[in-house]
Amino acid sequence: MNPAIQSLILNVSPNPFEKKIWIRIESSDHEEGILNLIDIYGHVIQRQNMQLKPGINEFEMEPENIPAGLYYLHYSTQITRIFIIIKLMKN
Repeated sequence: MNPAIQSLILNVSPNPFEKKIWIRIESSDHEEGILNLIDIYGHVIQRQNMQLKPGINEFEMEPENIPAGLYYLHYSTQITRIFIIIKLMKN
């Protein structure tokens, strides 16, 4: 792990969401990562690979045909091994 490389989720919105989720991540360097939208049973509903670049990175997820309820957004990176869980509600 390179301690000089860092990434941080700045914003996940809207929450609760209806159709789209916007994720803003700040990274200090180039890094690969994964966003997983997971239901309360632990099933991956949607997976999205990310290529982070230095600065602010914006990603959009558009989960289709999922019922209203509680979901988790798991965010992990390849180099720094950052792992974050964010609780989301779908209207």
